[in-house]
Amino acid sequence: LRCLAAFEEGQVHADVAAYNSVISACQGVQRWESSLALLDAMRLRRVPPDVVSYNAAASALESRGGWPRRHGGWQKVLALLREMHVQVVAPDGVTHNAAIQALAQAAEWPR
Repeated sequence: LRCLAAFEEGQVHADVAAYNSVISACQGVQRWESSLALLDAMRLRRVPPDVVSYNAAASALESRGGWPRRHGGWQKVLALLREMHVQVVAPDGVTHNAAIQALAQAAEWPR
């Protein structure tokens, strides 16, 4: 997340590949909130997210270790799919798999 701070302070020029790397790292450390914050930061800085950006964020959301089931994680994944449609970013197999996993895990949560 030091990278994120460097992006925000303008110390590092962040392109889509740099953001994607940091968003992907969020999955590994179970920081799904940070992955969504990075997508927001990309939009604010006019760095258009691509399919890899969305896939990394969706994968962070559906990651079992950091699953935000109590926080509507499956809804967040579906919101990412809707946003991809609006932004004309075509989802791929990774995107669909993350959505399926998110929905499956949500069904496991006791109501």
